[in-house]
Amino acid sequence: MNPHRRIRTLPLISLPSIPRPALYAGSVALLVLVPLLALATGERFRAMLDFTGGVLTLLSLTAAVVWGLIATDRLLLEPRHRLLAQGVHRAVGVASLGFLMMHIVLKVAAGHTTMTGALVPFGLGVQGSAGLIGLGSLAGYLMVTAGATGALRSAFAAP
Repeated sequence: MNPHRRIRTLPLISLPSIPRPALYAGSVALLVLVPLLALATGERFRAMLDFTGGVLTLLSLTAAVVWGLIATDRLLLEPRHRLLAQGVHRAVGVASLGFLMMHIVLKVAAGHTTMTGALVPFGLGVQGSAGLIGLGSLAGYLMVTAGATGALRSAFAAP
């Protein structure tokens, strides 16, 4: 093994980059558009969001874990592919946090739980559906903690 050997790579494809202000504007527009659609459309759209919010949260969190595991592979993936997998991992993690916020807001707005039940784990008790809501709020806090820890890892990385 020669550490100074040059590794041949395929030529990079240059894709047009989207300016950051456009990304921010698109994100804000999406955050404003979904609640407006929920208010402006009929009961079926709200029921669909209510039903799929938690499912999308779980699926995107599972996908974030899977892509995180894929990104650690050094045997089969080249560095460029690992960076791509890390990008997908981060994007899906952020999407899962967005779906979590949507799920919480929809459940409180629909009257399925109170704000105390959504924010305080086991604030409504431990019996029946109150216990399940408590487990959900605890899982939400663990999910946010995992996301924040992953985001802060770069601050503690060696230069």
